[in-house]
Amino acid sequence: MVLLPSPKVPADDPALWARLLAIPFDQLFLGREDRGLENRLVVELPAVPAWAVAGWQDYRQPSRLGLPAAVCDATSTYRISNDTVSGFINDRCLLNPHMHLISSDLWSQRETWCHENSQPPGTNRMLKTAMDARRVFAHRSNGRSRFQGIGLARV
Repeated sequence: MVLLPSPKVPADDPALWARLLAIPFDQLFLGREDRGLENRLVVELPAVPAWAVAGWQDYRQPSRLGLPAAVCDATSTYRISNDTVSGFINDRCLLNPHMHLISSDLWSQRETWCHENSQPPGTNRMLKTAMDARRVFAHRSNGRSRFQGIGLARV
């Protein structure tokens, strides 16, 4: 099967994910081609525009035409695969309101995890923004920046 690589997209961009759908093409027709399809389609050609308009009208009615479960599942999987911060948190951290972690320790663990998983680590600012989105906020204490609500899991 020939596959095109899916582009990396930011997992934390709600505007993008409101518009992006991953459509799985998991059927292969090699060796099962319909040799008479073209002739049948030529006969139906005058009806194709009306069929397309009817389909568009159904699509615009939210209650009439929903997304297939396979598309929802593929989109969810695609989004998760692009969210390296969640992968890092799931693998290396514990979310707990009573825990805190020095920013440099979090960044060091993030860099190590990214290297082990062949992912670009991004920047400290990107990590802070991703943590803020998860309601894990940095604050200064005793002259050091700490993230409240996260700790390191034993690896």
